[in-house]
Amino acid sequence: MEELLTYAVEQEIALIGLNRPGKRNAINDALVEGLHAAVLRAGGEAKAAVIFGHGEHFSAGLDLAEHIERTPLQGVHHSRKWHAIFDDIERGAIPFVAALHGAVVAAGSSLPPRRICASPTPRRSLRCPRGGGEFSSAAAARCGSRG
Repeated sequence: MEELLTYAVEQEIALIGLNRPGKRNAINDALVEGLHAAVLRAGGEAKAAVIFGHGEHFSAGLDLAEHIERTPLQGVHHSRKWHAIFDDIERGAIPFVAALHGAVVAAGSSLPPRRICASPTPRRSLRCPRGGGEFSSAAAARCGSRG
């Protein structure tokens, strides 16, 4: 079975790869747990980290197939796992950078606004969901700041 996440450290930079390209890197429970472990590990082994997606897409968001059987209360408890990861990214010892490309949807798009830099490619722009407009390259490149 293929690893859901890749992890390497090169020149003191942790490289954390979402590795479900066949599912457009949709994030399932196992990937959430692996990402949390990788974020904590990177904090102890590196000076910075890059989160990226293998394949054509960064992340198509949450893997909804796992949520069909969950009650609303179970869904709330599940989302708390995400908050623990985001807190470790935002308040952790090192900065994180998201290398966005292709689809960046829902749960996958929740990563960049935190303590993460994201930069659009020359042919693509970053857009806020729900009509929030586009990010400029300068705004998207701002890192470690909430505004």
